[in-house]
Amino acid sequence: MSEMVEHVARAMADKLSEQQFGSTTPWHDPEFRQNAMEVARAAIKAMREPTENMIRAGYLADTLALEDAWREMIDEALKESEPASQT
Repeated sequence: MSEMVEHVARAMADKLSEQQFGSTTPWHDPEFRQNAMEVARAAIKAMREPTENMIRAGYLADTLALEDAWREMIDEALKESEPASQT
């Protein structure tokens, strides 16, 4: 099991469960966990192709450590998805 896939799956599952049920996810349930992992893989796969803004952020972060450039690019992707009222 990929550490990042599990990390994303848990975050997505916890957020959805919190919104819908006001509690954390039933991560111990094998079927639930498998479904969450499949959704996480799909989400990560969708991020494989960076947007123009993400690429620009990566270039601007060129002097930073690789993990900092990665964070800048992900931060840019998250900004693109924020509702207009939050920007």
